[in-house]
Amino acid sequence: MSPTEPSEALARPNAHPLTSWLSRQGSLTFAIYAISAAFSCYFCMYAFRKPFTAVAYEGAPTLMGLDYKIALILAQLFGYTASKFLGVKVISELDPRHRPLALVALIGFAELTLVGFGLSPAEWGPLWLFLNGLPLGMIWGLVFGFLEGRKLTEVLGAGLSASYILASGVVKSVGGGVITWGITERWMPAVTGILFLLPFTLCVYLLWRLPPPSAEDEALRTKRGPMDGASRWAILRHIELPKLKKVLLIAILLRFIDSFMIYVEPLILTKGGPGTSTVFISHDLMRNAAQQFDLGRSAAISLIYFAIILAITWVIYRAMNPKLSQS
Repeated sequence: MSPTEPSEALARPNAHPLTSWLSRQGSLTFAIYAISAAFSCYFCMYAFRKPFTAVAYEGAPTLMGLDYKIALILAQLFGYTASKFLGVKVISELDPRHRPLALVALIGFAELTLVGFGLSPAEWGPLWLFLNGLPLGMIWGLVFGFLEGRKLTEVLGAGLSASYILASGVVKSVGGGVITWGITERWMPAVTGILFLLPFTLCVYLLWRLPPPSAEDEALRTKRGPMDGASRWAILRHIELPKLKKVLLIAILLRFIDSFMIYVEPLILTKGGPGTSTVFISHDLMRNAAQQFDLGRSAAISLIYFAIILAITWVIYRAMNPKLSQS
């Protein structure tokens, strides 16, 4: 049976010939096409991320005590990490029809940052590499968006992820080759990126021509559409928070108990001052027991401590087990 049959692509009379052809193919042909396009697309992305690591930047200034190349790597890593958090919002809300344009725009922005890296003084290098990482962290999620929601998604995703194995080493080798053309170290990343712009765009086009998930795919998977602010709040309120309820209640209880144990920090920092503004009950308890030897008062405070913690623990326990409250 075809991986996408019956497909929406077949139902549309104006479907692209390549999309219609893929809709009629078996699982093997479809998987080979989809994996090849996704693998190649993400492979090309590395040409905008890794080539700068192929050179040592000898003679470049140190920045805040860091070797220049290490500073560049860390700056890009920070940008790449921030991009993953941005992608949670951007990718989840993006209309699938806009994925191709988003991919090309993000890679175009990454290339512009590499041009800025070549144009600006060395001291500006980490800033450009930070900006370079911001779009690149979202590429994987956008590419995977073409593959998700299908009965072969796991296989397709594994094929996409295999690009990690080869891409980094290959593009660094290409970058090293660009240096032999007489290109400077600072311009080499931009030139390497230009070499991969056309292949990347072609791969995006091939992904764009994938037929949408079929009725069978949607029956086996959950169809995911763009998420707006209201949808995100509804998921948080009705799905995520209920699942996290017990964990959050336990965390609140532990932090509450821990607050009763505050003793060393304020004693070292302020010694209870100014005046008695930072004296905690634990300090009063310790002073009565260890300094004034008023064991009766100390025992009474300890029992009050215990009673408060026991009461709060019981309330949280009942909240975690609503059936007990009903009974």
